[in-house]
Amino acid sequence: MYRKLALVFIAVIFKDSVLAQIFITLFTSIIFMLYLIEFKPMINTFSNVVVILHEFAIYLCTLLTLVYSDVITSSLIRYKVANVWVIIIGITLVIDTVASLLSLVLRSKKTLEIFAIKCRADMRRRRLLKEGKLKIEVELTPYQKQILAYKN
Repeated sequence: MYRKLALVFIAVIFKDSVLAQIFITLFTSIIFMLYLIEFKPMINTFSNVVVILHEFAIYLCTLLTLVYSDVITSSLIRYKVANVWVIIIGITLVIDTVASLLSLVLRSKKTLEIFAIKCRADMRRRRLLKEGKLKIEVELTPYQKQILAYKN
């Protein structure tokens, strides 16, 4: 949230200087990448790597915006940079898709393992009950006792 707020702040304060916006955004991107690399704030390593790759893609796209800031006037170079931009965004989307699918598979696998453990425990309990090796004593509530007394 602070990063988004900083980007809005940069755009408002430096509205007349595109180069200042780009360089300050590059600086904040580098600072955020260093923070991610140093403190690893995500739950697992895989999530940290994905977030760092996202931040690197943001850094590259911001760096490529220098081409559109009146520094370079060649339309051919701008066209080629646009292609690179699309490739970077495409790679980021592929990484996100793979990360999401992998996370889904891992969560599903964990859920199935827990379900299998519960099923085995339930089957064992039923077998022991059937063999008479396990007795279940149930404490009836006063209401249940009244119902049983009424039925008898």
